[in-house]
Amino acid sequence: MENKVSQFYTDGVDYVLADGSTGSMRGYDTVVLAMGSRSNAVMKEIAEKVAPQVVVIGEAAKAPSNAVTATHSALEAALQL
Repeated sequence: MENKVSQFYTDGVDYVLADGSTGSMRGYDTVVLAMGSRSNAVMKEIAEKVAPQVVVIGEAAKAPSNAVTATHSALEAALQL
């Protein structure tokens, strides 16, 4: 998929979908992004500039991984919030 977050806010994101359509999701306490198939610290660094807490899980934290490991790390991250 080629969906992208184009802007982070303290309460949400702006996004661009693969078909070129755009949108905005605002008014949230927490934003959870599921992306990547290899670790990449750049997105974490960008998100930390506007979010009070950023937790990297799944393949973004350690690749390769699998759905069971990603689901477990998602649960652990949710319990930290």
